[in-house]
Amino acid sequence: MSTLSVNTITAETGNTVSVASGKTLNASQGFTPPAGHVIQTVTTGTIARSTISASAWTNTTYTLSITPTSTSSKIFFHWNDHIRVQGTTSEIRSGVRLKRIIGSAETIIWNTGGSVETFQVRNATNEHDTTGYVQVLDSPNTTSAVTYLIQAYMMTGSNIYLFESAYGGNIILQEISG
Repeated sequence: MSTLSVNTITAETGNTVSVASGKTLNASQGFTPPAGHVIQTVTTGTIARSTISASAWTNTTYTLSITPTSTSSKIFFHWNDHIRVQGTTSEIRSGVRLKRIIGSAETIIWNTGGSVETFQVRNATNEHDTTGYVQVLDSPNTTSAVTYLIQAYMMTGSNIYLFESAYGGNIILQEISG
C-alpha cells in the first residue's frame, strides 16, 4: 500500500473532487467536519411510561447518553412526548425540566428557574392531554459521556404521565461540530 502526502487537494476542473467508482474514502483515522455539521445521532429505543405524583423533581424514564468526539462540539437535544396531567382540583399544574449529567456533575439546562407550571389546566377537574416538546442546543465542553434526563414535578393535581415510546415519545441527541 502506498501513502500519498499532500497539504491540499483541489479539482483539476470545476469544484468537485471525486473518488473512483467502486472505491471509498476511509476517513476513520481523522476527519474534521466543518462547523455545524452532524457528527453522530443517538436515539432512544423503547421507553416505559412514567407516572409522577410527587411534589418534588422526580426522574422519568426519558434519559439518553452521548459521548462527544470533541470538546468544541455542541449537543442538540430534542424531546417530545404525549403528556397527561390529571387531578380533581380546579387547577392542575405540573412541570418538566432537563438535567445534564457528566460524571458526578449534575446541571439543570432547561427550565432552570424551576417552573412547576410548564403544563397546567385551569377550571378542569379531570385530565388534560398535550404534547411536551423541548429543544436545547447544549455546549457540554467534554469528551466524556453526557447523559440527558427529563424530570417531572406534580404541583397540584394527582399525576403527570409521560407516556411510553409507543405513543410517540422519544429523545434524539445529535453531536454538532463546533
